[in-house]
Amino acid sequence: VRPKGIVQQSAPGPNFHSLLSVGMSQRALIRRREAGEQPDKSEKQATPAKPGLVVGLLTAMRVWSFTSTVSPQLVALAVLRFHCRIELPGCFAILALLVSLLALQAAANLVNSYKDFERGIDTKETAGDRTLVDNLVSVPVLVALAASCLLGWCAYFAWSVVVTDFSPTVVGLAILGTALALGYTAGPAPLKYVGLGDLTIFVCFGPAVVAYSSTVLVGTVRWEAIAFTMPVALYVVAILHANNYRDIEADSRTGARTVATFLGPRVSVIYYDLLLSCAHLGALAAGYHYSCAGAVVSLLVAPQSLWLCRRIRSNDMLHTQDEETAKTVLMFAVVLSLGIVAMPGVELSWL
Repeated sequence: VRPKGIVQQSAPGPNFHSLLSVGMSQRALIRRREAGEQPDKSEKQATPAKPGLVVGLLTAMRVWSFTSTVSPQLVALAVLRFHCRIELPGCFAILALLVSLLALQAAANLVNSYKDFERGIDTKETAGDRTLVDNLVSVPVLVALAASCLLGWCAYFAWSVVVTDFSPTVVGLAILGTALALGYTAGPAPLKYVGLGDLTIFVCFGPAVVAYSSTVLVGTVRWEAIAFTMPVALYVVAILHANNYRDIEADSRTGARTVATFLGPRVSVIYYDLLLSCAHLGALAAGYHYSCAGAVVSLLVAPQSLWLCRRIRSNDMLHTQDEETAKTVLMFAVVLSLGIVAMPGVELSWL
């Protein structure tokens, strides 16, 4: 069980008790719904009011999952600057790259929400994504937001092609990434639902995006950056698998064939364990191969990974397993990046 080290120094006020009461009522309501019981009148009255538009939009974009994009880029930047000792462009260029990649991920998330709702996979009773089932935003607003995010990405894509003199690597990887992101749940044969979701996520958040960003920033693909970010990509796949494992019954009912439905509940948990284990082992292997002692620091996140492996076996906490995994991905990437910065070789950093 995760230790709780927060100590309250003063007595909580009435707002704290109100929020706590509502939270407990909501959890009780969810448990009764899962058990097939009807909520009583007092539980219905405890349901909080519908969030505002801004909260709805942030929920729709699944900002908690943005760590999937940020984490590989952090590690790649650390490798390029400190291990490869390549001068990077200014902060504006790096920020523009990151924002554009987040825009593409947001567009993919929104398309995913829309298609899952349209197919009946997301329902009020089973959906982890509450965007449309709880009417946090309307379908037209969601579609408009997805189009805006996609337009932002396309603008950067066009700019990156021009500044790299129409590099075939940049053009090819950007087109591939866009096609995979949108084809993940859209199109006649959505990749997620024909058992290719995990592979798609690994490619998009691992080798493909790192090769693209490396070429845009420094003009070439550095295999060191790809090697060190592949363990992070495995952790990102674990986010998806946690989501699919939670939705295994709903996906099976609607005919969606994810890796989780292929493996079944018991093997799916073992697969999740392997993803996290291979992420840690992969970081150590990359560090050994490229003589980067700082990669060992990634083991500091191992206790958190073990906690996640225990947590996924608890049905009471399964509905937020993907979010907790997403948080840990960022922890893993930050610690690995700091290790590379501090010890890019076998000695302390020259900076």
